[in-house]
Amino acid sequence: MAQHSHICLDNRKLFFYEHKLFTKAQLDRHMRQGDDDDPSFRGHATCAFDKKTFFGKDDLYNHLERDHYHCFICRSNGVYNQYYDDYPNLVCNECPSMF
Repeated sequence: MAQHSHICLDNRKLFFYEHKLFTKAQLDRHMRQGDDDDPSFRGHATCAFDKKTFFGKDDLYNHLERDHYHCFICRSNGVYNQYYDDYPNLVCNECPSMF
């Protein structure tokens, strides 16, 4: 049975009939790796912590900033894009021990 990418439906500014239809296998590939006929699209971004899928890297970044944690010491030293699942797991290997 053919189906659409729900993430593309919610985020791409196209008419419904302009969106691609995928088989289950094609949709799985579309979500993870992209499409054969569009080399510029390399799949949707997925959060490594909670496995939520987002339209692009900007949406993933917003999710990480809002729902996950970062080390404030690393941030002050210019190290970005390092996130942790929850506060108890915030163990940064880059920072000197504070204890």
